[in-house]
Amino acid sequence: MRSFCLIILTLTFLLGTFAGAAAAPKESVIAKGLVSKSNLVGHPTTGLYGVNGNLIYRLSPPTASNSKWTTTTLYSLRPKLDGITPGNLFLGSGGVLYGTTLTGGTTASCCGTVFALKPNANRTKWTFSVLYRFKGGKDGGGGTTQFNQNLSQLTADQSGALYGSTMLGGAGRVCCGTIFKLIPPAAGQTNWTKATLYAFQGSPDGITPVGAPYLDGKGNLFGVTLNGGSNLNCDPTPASGGCGTIFELVPPTAGRTDWTEVEITPSINMVYPYSTLVADKKGALYGTAQVSTQTGSKGFGIVFRVTGATPSHPNGTFQDVYDFANGSDGSQSKAGLTIDGKGTLYGTTMTGGTNFSTSPLCLNGCGTVFKLTPTDATGANWKETIVHRFNGPDGEYPTAPLLIDGTGALYGTASPTGYGSDGLVFKIVQ
Repeated sequence: MRSFCLIILTLTFLLGTFAGAAAAPKESVIAKGLVSKSNLVGHPTTGLYGVNGNLIYRLSPPTASNSKWTTTTLYSLRPKLDGITPGNLFLGSGGVLYGTTLTGGTTASCCGTVFALKPNANRTKWTFSVLYRFKGGKDGGGGTTQFNQNLSQLTADQSGALYGSTMLGGAGRVCCGTIFKLIPPAAGQTNWTKATLYAFQGSPDGITPVGAPYLDGKGNLFGVTLNGGSNLNCDPTPASGGCGTIFELVPPTAGRTDWTEVEITPSINMVYPYSTLVADKKGALYGTAQVSTQTGSKGFGIVFRVTGATPSHPNGTFQDVYDFANGSDGSQSKAGLTIDGKGTLYGTTMTGGTNFSTSPLCLNGCGTVFKLTPTDATGANWKETIVHRFNGPDGEYPTAPLLIDGTGALYGTASPTGYGSDGLVFKIVQ
């Protein structure tokens, strides 16, 4: 009897160990050969969409007759007419893909576009159109890239109007970027109408807005700038320096036309924010930033949280949710975050994690996929969990936001060198 009990206990232990191992996240490469640093949009059961260099592609899921994901080019942008270097995509109503380009559209060097790629009813044919060509200068335009990546992205309101940012122009020929709105054509018309909502001046309001503005239920826009702001620890020159800002744009009051810009937080811990902001169900905003070692933090990037920001209380409350240490937990989180229905945050770090790779450019670690789980209802305490550490062949230097489906599976892109070589699309089953 004792032997029988020992056998049962041993089997129970082994089965429990096996079940725990089986439940561990599993990463797989579902597409290779892509110069892919953009996000993915769509749904894995019907198709994922992304940017491959100057191409827009669809990634179709496996079928009964084909066990592999299939990559199809939907459109190849023409530099002088359509634009060069498209950024992250936005999936609008009706399955329309929207995006921006950094340059091209008018000439090879100037000044970027906003475009749409519209499918027919069964998604067998796609029609590309340029919605707007930037003129540069006061009108705004593209700019330089970070690791050959366009950091711009669009969002939309319920009327179908698009909101986005330009990295340059507005106040001058180069400085300092704009926030714009594109209004769909009226009935019987074909042209979209562009309005500049705000032109940044430098410091203290910000320089070089990046990512998509976050639009709240009251019509306020929130975003980040890479430079500028009231924290001059990075560069003491007000005209060109500053560590970046988190800003709010408030719509005009009755009888006025100008939007009001407010720097939400001048926190010394936030240095060079790169990402589009996301919000939880209570309206708290989350983003990522690279951190200066001079601030007293570990210096390898943070995930931050801002709560209580209103026009009457612009500073809100800034919280350092997680401080990367450049070890197995990763470093330099330059992609935007993804939030699920439970308030769990998912993101990537560009480096750190595994410190060995077959690539000579991955000596500081190939990057990670992480999640941050709130451990109490207040959102004051968080637990970081590494979902995956890249090792080179399975991906390096992820710099785009993740896509999460209803089962909790994560999809993303990673570039093996981070400087334009072949990239890949990965999937992680949790």
